[in-house]
Amino acid sequence: MIQVRNVPDDIHARLKERAAAEHLSLSDYLNRELAQLVRYRSNAEIVAAFRARGLRLSREQILDAVHEERDHRDAQLFDRLRDSGPSRGESLSGEGLR
Repeated sequence: MIQVRNVPDDIHARLKERAAAEHLSLSDYLNRELAQLVRYRSNAEIVAAFRARGLRLSREQILDAVHEERDHRDAQLFDRLRDSGPSRGESLSGEGLR
């Protein structure tokens, strides 16, 4: 059981609104949100796991890897869009441009 005390009224009201919008009780809504919150490891947990294995990465190495992966992902997305898009002289609706 979890109890949360001293939740400000405005936050309580917003949580109730969100739960109602999804046709959930406040308890069910919070349970779902908390489950999602802990589904993945936090950055601190990931760093601790690396350090426990004796692995060290610099900030620059991490940023380089992130940028490299994003560039790769973006290139794949642009290729898919280009390959599936309308042919030259054709609008998205399939009609020729005038």
